[in-house]
Amino acid sequence: MQVIKEVRKGFMSTFTLKCKMCGITQQIHSEDPRNVSEITESLDINSALILGAVSSGNGYSTLAEISAAINMPMMAENTYSNYHDKVSDVIYSTAKKVMKEAGKEEAELTKILGEIDENGVPFITVVADGAWSKRSYYNVNCNAASGVGCIVGHRTGKLLYLGFRNKFCRTCDFYNRKKVEIPQHKCFKNWIGTSTSMETDIIVEGFRSSITTHGLKYLTSVGDGDSSVYSKLMETKPYGPQTVITKIECRNHLLRNFSSKLRDTSKRRRSASTNALVPVYLRKEVKNNAKRLRFAKYRIEENTNFQTKVK
Repeated sequence: MQVIKEVRKGFMSTFTLKCKMCGITQQIHSEDPRNVSEITESLDINSALILGAVSSGNGYSTLAEISAAINMPMMAENTYSNYHDKVSDVIYSTAKKVMKEAGKEEAELTKILGEIDENGVPFITVVADGAWSKRSYYNVNCNAASGVGCIVGHRTGKLLYLGFRNKFCRTCDFYNRKKVEIPQHKCFKNWIGTSTSMETDIIVEGFRSSITTHGLKYLTSVGDGDSSVYSKLMETKPYGPQTVITKIECRNHLLRNFSSKLRDTSKRRRSASTNALVPVYLRKEVKNNAKRLRFAKYRIEENTNFQTKVK
């Protein structure tokens, strides 16, 4: 048998072989082609590679460089985009399924403990937080183009809600710069407000959808020191005017902020209250013992006896 033809589709190949004696031709595939049509049952090589690239925070250019390094022909960019859309749909549907199962698990644990309101709706404690697509420090550079927020069940540690806000769409931007009509496409732009209000809007939406999605109420929220999220929850009252949501400050954020204040104090030459000069040796003492002070604050907050706290 002699290979007379190869047809590539991304990283998959179909080889046509011909017998030198009888002239019969036959096709063989580098991978079972039946797996390609049903991506939800079995990932083919193209989908698996793109899933790996997306999961590791990479894209087409990185995959092309890896392919060149191992002397493997790379798929075209349009092929990559088509598979990327398919993989994105699978990730989205899988995430929804996993979150639904996590909500059922939280509800079962809550019912066992009898944490149910007068209407028979279980209520739970959740951990809520958000992030941007770029880092910001001390309210500087708060102009990220996209943000994400999530709500996690406190008992299971599993994801219950995930939302995102995008202020930018590459396709819309491309045609806007060309000053031509934007064709119909899958647009990811869903936010026109400020970047700082992304997290608040996502978390509030997650609280509002908790009953319809999971049949749960999030009556206690563990979060960082961002007061805007909690004030918005108190304003919107997702569970009615009579239901109050309680917020618990995250201990990790409290201790981190405490350490930041210690560092600032060790750099301050004058007292913030009296404006008097602070001796250098005192500032060095605070700086050198910042970690010990942080650990001591953690121990003091524990439920221990008075003598242990003093020590």
